[in-house]
Amino acid sequence: MTTAGLCAALKNPKKNGGRTTAEQVVEHMRTDPLVLWAWDPGAQRQTPPLNHAEFVAELTTWAEQGMPCPR
Repeated sequence: MTTAGLCAALKNPKKNGGRTTAEQVVEHMRTDPLVLWAWDPGAQRQTPPLNHAEFVAELTTWAEQGMPCPR
């Protein structure tokens, strides 16, 4: 999936679990157990390149800017 495709999916309620607002998307990424699992995956899996707090901060900034997607 491309960056633009991922962005579009995050904004699409049919693909994001019915979330219709930026705040709902951010809250999901902040609290959902499956999302949080990425930062403690076990079995020698790698974690994301930034910590969860940084991820949420970046996501919040994106949401505050109107959730723009790259072209």
